[in-house]
Amino acid sequence: MRKPEKQLAELITRHQPAAIISTYPLYPYFTERIFRERGSKVPVFTVVTDSIAINAAWRKAPTDYWLVTDQHTKESLINQGLPETRIIDSGFPVNPHFADLTPVSDKADVAPLRMLYFPTPKKPHVRRVSRELLDATGPDSRLTIVLGKYLRKIHSRAKEIEAEYPGRVTLKGWTKKVPELLNSHHLVVGKAGGATVHEALAAECPMLIHHLVPGQEEGNLALLRRLNGGYLADTEGALSQHLSDMLAENSSLWREMKQNLSKQSRPAAAQQAADFILSHLD
Repeated sequence: MRKPEKQLAELITRHQPAAIISTYPLYPYFTERIFRERGSKVPVFTVVTDSIAINAAWRKAPTDYWLVTDQHTKESLINQGLPETRIIDSGFPVNPHFADLTPVSDKADVAPLRMLYFPTPKKPHVRRVSRELLDATGPDSRLTIVLGKYLRKIHSRAKEIEAEYPGRVTLKGWTKKVPELLNSHHLVVGKAGGATVHEALAAECPMLIHHLVPGQEEGNLALLRRLNGGYLADTEGALSQHLSDMLAENSSLWREMKQNLSKQSRPAAAQQAADFILSHLD
């Protein structure tokens, strides 16, 4: 890793930053050596983008402060021996545009049900998951599939679903309107990545997890479960069962999940993190 470390040193020399904010655990280790060689340093703020189950690379990073996603994660790090005064619960820094948008209300009508789906690149999954979502929710439900960077890999499978359920499926490729999409749909189905989970939280959008990477993403699922704002549904039939439960009795469980998420939503977390960092500079 000497080449990226050398390039980072060159960037620091060129820009002369007042602080360094790292969203990847590798860089604080670089800056520690760079500062030691130069005999001077600036504050380093590490923005931890996972929840609850935090990898040792984050915990052991030589940094002045850890900015974390939520109070549960802060408590987890304190219990693992990190100093409380250096762990800041600033929230996950989602796109600031989330703060300008109004989520679907917990009192809203759920007919037609609008579902937002972020598939993985595994080709058969987009068809299986889409069919299960549409079949479990009746003929009036609508599904938006965001293909994103996987457009070329799974577009043909997604087109099959669009043709199979005429008028009910909308396909999107790469989009910058994820905040708008999350704030206009009743629920989101996706993998348990840190960004996706916290964007759903910012939009107060209940989430079903169709894919989980063991280890690094388990903490994000654990957070959703603690907040009662989402469930794991990574086996065939699980999506249908969770949807049935959420929509029963005038969608009472879905409304409860919305209310739970609204209490923890942090759409302005990026601004809060920036304010904290600026307040701690000379």
